[in-house]
Amino acid sequence: MPAENKKGGQAVWVGRLLVVLGVALLIVGGVSLVVAFPPCPINACPPIFSTYYAVYWSEIFAGLVMIALGIGLRLQARRIQRRSAAQHSTSATSSPAPP
Repeated sequence: MPAENKKGGQAVWVGRLLVVLGVALLIVGGVSLVVAFPPCPINACPPIFSTYYAVYWSEIFAGLVMIALGIGLRLQARRIQRRSAAQHSTSATSSPAPP
């Protein structure tokens, strides 16, 4: 059953990739939100949640979702690996008795 271990390893790798990409999107969105602040007249600054900033908020939310998915995928892959290791150790110890 090496296919299960390979799938678990791939899930951990994809989980790491999702977390890294999520952190990158979160950083880019946060930096863009601060850097792209428009010059405001004295009384007419747009609110932070206006449509002007919608692009930057979508990057931030996409980053948060990717981080959550990556962490969840890694936790699930670990659970699958533990379960398969427990099944392999159980099947190895329960060999049939000699006649």
